[in-house]
Amino acid sequence: MIAKNAFLDEDVLSQESTALFMSGFVFAGLATELAADRDFVTVDMAGAAIVVQNFKGELRAFQNVCAHQFAKVQFDVRGNRPLMCRYHGWNYDASGYPFGIPKRSEYKLDDVDTKCLSLKAYRVERCGIFVFICEVDCAFDLPTWLGSFNQTLADLSQHIGPEYKFAEIPHRANWKLLVENVLDNYHCATLHPTTFLADGFCKNPPEQVVIDGPHSSFHVPRTPVAREEQERLRRRFLSHLSGRTLTHDSYFHIFIFPNLFVASTEGTTFFVGQALPATAGLTNLRLRYLEPAGLPARSRGRQDMVNQTYSENGLKIIVEEDLPVLETVQQGLAISDRPGFIGDGEVRIRAWRESYTLSMTAGLNAVLPVAKAAAITDVASENAHVHHTAT
Repeated sequence: MIAKNAFLDEDVLSQESTALFMSGFVFAGLATELAADRDFVTVDMAGAAIVVQNFKGELRAFQNVCAHQFAKVQFDVRGNRPLMCRYHGWNYDASGYPFGIPKRSEYKLDDVDTKCLSLKAYRVERCGIFVFICEVDCAFDLPTWLGSFNQTLADLSQHIGPEYKFAEIPHRANWKLLVENVLDNYHCATLHPTTFLADGFCKNPPEQVVIDGPHSSFHVPRTPVAREEQERLRRRFLSHLSGRTLTHDSYFHIFIFPNLFVASTEGTTFFVGQALPATAGLTNLRLRYLEPAGLPARSRGRQDMVNQTYSENGLKIIVEEDLPVLETVQQGLAISDRPGFIGDGEVRIRAWRESYTLSMTAGLNAVLPVAKAAAITDVASENAHVHHTAT
């Protein structure tokens, strides 16, 4: 079990920032968001503010704090502009060096002084379209950190198309509650009867659970809905997607430690979410919905309707169903004098808690994956129910 104070105490969040978020790889954004020169995304977490920016095709990451008067260099979540502070106009190059300083003569800076004002740099590595950042002196590379999921994410990237919805939703709850919520299939039938359940999911338990170090995945199989006419209309609604490059009769969910969630709903839509802790009791959930790659132009109108339906359902699940409950859990943690418990079927939550506890006490090296790469098609077609590739 994770101690109750870990969900409530700001000191614990500070420890997590050092032990989890700043000691290993953290998801920053998608390569499609950083495709053009001067494109940027920012990542704000407790104790960290980082910007990833495209410099003529090369991705660089820096602390998003100007060396002059501590203003953020990039204010927005993402956008396109030079790496220039909006406050006083200090301009930084691809090495983080402040090459443009208005009224420079007033500061009496020589070359050594100016170089010392360079922005702190971070390492940037990619897996398919997924862009990660870490400290420059991180002891391992991204493939080592991702284990078997390195190949899974790389394969999945080939099937993901353009983004159609982006949002950032604040939750008055600890970030770990958001993690446990997405790992938990137990609540779906109760909390999502008109969304997941109505679409044929959550009627059967998860299958093909894969646990590799701190990361995990499962497939929630889809069963046809009871009303034959409703099922026929659904097939017709999605008929233009029959030629999509990834097909699986399930909701395929991936968790990359510590805070990245990736999901595919039968290959018809994709979800990328990240839980960004602001305080012990406040988390910003940043989410992206994306359509399949390579859709024919003639299906644009129908796909727009599909996208609207998926995004409306997705936001209903998050905002109207999950969010209010998670906020009451945060309140209940502060009130209850007894520990919670989990059942035998909640294997991903159990694995997450074990990885979290071990990482906080022994460091991320203690939970590194050890599995060899497996393609997403192999994962999707396996028949075994649970595969522990590392513990």
